[in-house]
Amino acid sequence: MLQWQTLSKGVYSGLSFDIWGIRSKIDSHSRAIFRMPKETNSHIEEFKNFLKEDIGDASGIVEGISPDKKRIHITKLIFASAVDRFDHLIDKILLDRVEISPILQEELLQKHEKETLSEKQLYEIFLSDEDPKQRVLENLKNTLRTNVLRKRHSTKLKKLFESLDINPKIYQTSRVNPNKGVITEQFKKQDKSIPTSVIGYADWIYCRRNAIVHGGRSLNLAKYDIDFLEKEYKVKGSAVRVKIRKGSLSNIQNFYTDLIEKILIEKIDKISDS
Repeated sequence: MLQWQTLSKGVYSGLSFDIWGIRSKIDSHSRAIFRMPKETNSHIEEFKNFLKEDIGDASGIVEGISPDKKRIHITKLIFASAVDRFDHLIDKILLDRVEISPILQEELLQKHEKETLSEKQLYEIFLSDEDPKQRVLENLKNTLRTNVLRKRHSTKLKKLFESLDINPKIYQTSRVNPNKGVITEQFKKQDKSIPTSVIGYADWIYCRRNAIVHGGRSLNLAKYDIDFLEKEYKVKGSAVRVKIRKGSLSNIQNFYTDLIEKILIEKIDKISDS
């Protein structure tokens, strides 16, 4: 019986095998493969345009809406939509990276470590009209959907950073000014109720989105979100009540724009030049 993981590594790399020994000529994990699919650039540009045109325009439009109750309601809907769009962007980039990130591949392959294939099944795979490499990639993407994309927003974002081999200090140290949402080289934390790391601030924003979508009229942060924020990011006195003000839209526009341009695109450009 053959381990699914062994087959996947070989098929993924497009390498030839000794069928009986399942011996690959080259270990794909002995070299770092960092390139960026054109689909990823397209996903990022689409989201950047959304931030600039939709969120940017909306920030000005909502200012002229009255009464206040109606303006706040529309602002909350736009806020939640922007956060959902960013969450979906993470999903799409991670799916793109299944094919090219050795770090992500190895983690996904480990989920299949104990699965086996008979020689009959192996022959059927290679004799079928379906491209074996594409079949393996689709299986790994399904593994990603089941084991990663259903997890907490910040967990997925961290996984994306890891797949790009981004230094943890870039997203785990205090860098975000919560008053404006901008990412700086470093930021001296003043409000201890809001995380100021990139990963923590992203999580805090998503918790506010959860309150808008699931909190009903109370607009209170869920207890499990408060517990997670306080335990994971060492914040104190996280505000239970979510208040969406006129500056909330510009804050997330600033934050997501900086995250993309100062972290993701900067890393992608380095990868492309290497």
